[in-house]
Amino acid sequence: MKFQVQELRPEVLAFALLREERLREKDADRGGDSWKSATCDHLMVRTFATCMILEQQVRLHADAKIRKAVDLANYAMMIADEAGALDEAVKIINGEPQH
Repeated sequence: MKFQVQELRPEVLAFALLREERLREKDADRGGDSWKSATCDHLMVRTFATCMILEQQVRLHADAKIRKAVDLANYAMMIADEAGALDEAVKIINGEPQH
């Protein structure tokens, strides 16, 4: 990572906190980190479904659009995690040695 957490834009950090809050809400139903056992195909289906719901809510100016935007971002993160794209950054964040 080329920057520190303290250097994050306030909007990025605020959105990350909303995303974590939403993941924790879902933990009770699905267990923590349940996406790690999901297939990429399943995550893609959920991503597309959430995107369609978000589009409808944006058009209707629904209050729930924030929640669906957060869900959509979380599904994108899950796909990136499943693909291994977050492995090195997670190791750095956890203080593990880099290869």
